Amino acid sequence: MDSLNAAIFFGVTTGVVSAGLVSSLWTVAAGDSPRFRLLLQSDFLTPIRVLVVIFAAPMIVLSNAVWWLIERPPVGLALLPVGLLWSFMQGVFILTQVFNIP
Repeated sequence: MDSLNAAIFFGVTTGVVSAGLVSSLWTVAAGDSPRFRLLLQSDFLTPIRVLVVIFAAPMIVLSNAVWWLIERPPVGLALLPVGLLWSFMQGVFILTQVFNIP
């Protein structure tokens, strides 16, 4: 495994773990799993919901991709790279901005 593959692996892993952590914390706090429909509700918690949906989106997309892989495999195969790319971007952001890894 060369360094590029290791960087991609750690980026995706960090993104998936952070999305899962945010998703789990929201589920414990609100009693409902985060979904994109949270953006349609409007009250004083809207800014928090937006942040939860943004940071939990890789987990939302990946869980939907697994469900669609069972129902309609072409849709699931289209969603899987989207979720992995979003987790990679989120992981790279966390690794570079929070942990200062160049």
